Amino acid sequence: MTRIIALLFVAIGIMSFEWHKFYVSIADIKHNSENKHLELSIKVFTDDLEKAIQLLDSSARIDDQESIDNYKELIDTYLEKHIVIGDNYKLNYLGAELEYDVAWLYLESDAINDQTVGMLNSMFTDVYPEQVNVLNITCGTKVTSYLFHADKRKQQVKL
Repeated sequence: MTRIIALLFVAIGIMSFEWHKFYVSIADIKHNSENKHLELSIKVFTDDLEKAIQLLDSSARIDDQESIDNYKELIDTYLEKHIVIGDNYKLNYLGAELEYDVAWLYLESDAINDQTVGMLNSMFTDVYPEQVNVLNITCGTKVTSYLFHADKRKQQVKL
């Protein structure tokens, strides 16, 4: 009897288990002390990037390196709206690389002389409200990490 009850609890547990996809991007920023530029490498899932740029062009499809290169302007337009550093600094989208189901996006800022800047990172929160964006900033040997999400899109970050 005890065995039947235990099996019943296990069965109920298995049946009530729901797979939950998580939505995350990881951005690594290196502060180049020589030219004061920020060098950004952002790792995203390709299907998430595709859904985001489809908000701008519903026919956009990312299938290979050539297709991601063809959408450079579209990706740049999306990133300009969702990745912002300070009020006066421009981020230049340099390009992307595909690696299986992941895309690496590369950006570089103008020279930044401030020690602390406001940063907006709302990537994919318009597609997935539960999106989390991890930001790791490396200045010399010091690494500082920040979490951005739908309720916390803007933060002051130390360089």
